[in-house]
Amino acid sequence: MDDKMDANKSHEALEKVHHLSFIREEYIKEYTVDKKFKALERARRLRTFLPLPVTRLPGILYISKSDLRELPQQLPFLRVLSLAFHKIDFIPESIGSLKHLRYLNFSKTNIILLPEEIGNLHNLQILLLSGCRYLYRLPDSIYKLTNLRHLDIVNTNDLYKMPSGICGLTSLQTLSRVIIGKESECRVSDLKSLVHLRGQLSIEGLQRVKDVVHVKEANLHQKKGIYDLQMKWSAIFDDSRNGTTEYEVLEGLRPFKKLGRLEIKFYGGTKFPSWVGDPTFDCLKELILYGCRSCTCLPTLGQLRSLQTLTVTSMCSLKRLGF
Repeated sequence: MDDKMDANKSHEALEKVHHLSFIREEYIKEYTVDKKFKALERARRLRTFLPLPVTRLPGILYISKSDLRELPQQLPFLRVLSLAFHKIDFIPESIGSLKHLRYLNFSKTNIILLPEEIGNLHNLQILLLSGCRYLYRLPDSIYKLTNLRHLDIVNTNDLYKMPSGICGLTSLQTLSRVIIGKESECRVSDLKSLVHLRGQLSIEGLQRVKDVVHVKEANLHQKKGIYDLQMKWSAIFDDSRNGTTEYEVLEGLRPFKKLGRLEIKFYGGTKFPSWVGDPTFDCLKELILYGCRSCTCLPTLGQLRSLQTLTVTSMCSLKRLGF
């Protein structure tokens, strides 16, 4: 569908349509989109609803709150739903009625949370939330999405905690961020059951880890699919920080040796464990050490034969190179 197509004259065709995409103009007006959504009232067999960009710049697509609420009732058989780049700030509870959904994309929207009814989407395999900069929490019901394989939460800067139920999503292959929280929230040991993780992973909030046993339970060294790893502590160095504990945490988080990129931020120990710089990490191409201001020495890095980029920033206590 595009702005040249008269949707009102295509109702008969829409009744039989299973897969529909529509052109997303760069500066589209709200009334134009409302007209398009009205045309879907008879497309009840629709399986795929997907916006397509026609310019290099994505633009913004508008949808009224009433249309958004009615969408699940109008299209009950949807398998693929993308509302990426739509100007929306909420998701209606009725989204939980789309029992057949496999793919759900809310990327680059202004949503602040997802309703608990998301947990009713038992067939969901892909949930994309990248660039949702106002999203501050995930629903506790996320543990019910046992078929979920990809959860993309890159660039969700306001997201400050994750539910403990993440550990139950044993089919996950993509989990771009893990935020360590309190006892009732996500813990580093929850990574133990996520044996299929691959690609990029950022482990944040490591200053909250107090028991090193939980770190070893994560079995990070067995996750062979992770290529890009970030470990992040808090940028606030106060009396609650313990350099010895943080050293033990980092030591216990030794990743699989075929890692390609490693970033360590705001680590509070005075030195790095021996695995940082170990020559068995022969695939490591990029190493970033940022804000580790208590460290007095760098590990020996000259034996990392594949290393192409080394970035050392804001390490004011650094006195020597090599152990």
